[in-house]
Amino acid sequence: MAMHDPNNTAAYLARYDECIRNGCGPKLAEAIARRAAPGIRTDSTHFAGRMGRQFADQPEYGDYFARELRARGDSPQGKVYVSGIARYPGDPEAWVSSRGEIAEVCRKRGWGVSGAVNVKSDQYADPTPTIPLDPDLVTAEVEKIVDANPEIAPTPKERERLWNETYEKRLPPKHRDKRMLGQVLSDEGLA
Repeated sequence: MAMHDPNNTAAYLARYDECIRNGCGPKLAEAIARRAAPGIRTDSTHFAGRMGRQFADQPEYGDYFARELRARGDSPQGKVYVSGIARYPGDPEAWVSSRGEIAEVCRKRGWGVSGAVNVKSDQYADPTPTIPLDPDLVTAEVEKIVDANPEIAPTPKERERLWNETYEKRLPPKHRDKRMLGQVLSDEGLA
């Protein structure tokens, strides 16, 4: 059998098309057409070459980080120090023995990561404000609008609509949520 020539696009496409016709899914067809096995993700492959030799070039760092871990009553045996999840040099929580432990540390800290370990984070996705918009400020602004434009002379219903519009304008863009508006209005007895 001839060796695979990576520059032979026609042969690749022919193998790919044949696989698809035979019922293979696109990912499997691509792997077969390239004549390359798909990569696998296991803790063994992820940590290969790191265990035990991680600090070979800088043993003083390894010794320091291991001391920090031992001071908390844990052992670095069978673990790898992942600096990407360390909050500070020597962070004992950065010593992990699996990708699952990396994900656990990231989830606990509210961090999103993607790559060999994937964790979605909603920390920055539409957070709720810690300090709600003060309804008195909105009411004062509505009064200024009405005073500056006496010709509009709003009815109570129009004044409520103007208050709601003003409130919406003053919210940060991520917080323009009608449910929050309704909560503030009912809390203040304005709804």
